[in-house]
Amino acid sequence: MEKSTFKNRTKMMIIINAITILAIVVLFELMKYAEIKILLAGLEILFLIAVVITFHKAYWQTGLWKINHKKIEILDEREIQLVSEALRISYSVFTIVTILIIYAFAVIEKGPINVVIAAGLLYFAHILPAAILGWKGNY
Repeated sequence: MEKSTFKNRTKMMIIINAITILAIVVLFELMKYAEIKILLAGLEILFLIAVVITFHKAYWQTGLWKINHKKIEILDEREIQLVSEALRISYSVFTIVTILIIYAFAVIEKGPINVVIAAGLLYFAHILPAAILGWKGNY
């Protein structure tokens, strides 16, 4: 497969993965108010399957997950620089997103963040450095 096609496919899988995890969180919130809960539960399962498939294609097959989770002693200088920059950016983005969600919940007086949103944020925190590496395409 040509390198630019491979990078474009990786970017597409990263986008689909992020959208599906967001859809899971939103659908879970909507299930509280929906009358047809079984339909939304079925969609949740389909989105969960999509998350697993896109995770495999975007992060596992490309090696993004592995490079981002290797011990620092194993990485060469270029990889250390790439991972360090991705971690720096991802920590900033994650902090901003988390604070915005907390403030949004406070403003609309929704109450505390539930376990599904917390799990979504945890997943987001884990994939974000690899997503940044994949998006930049210089791994």
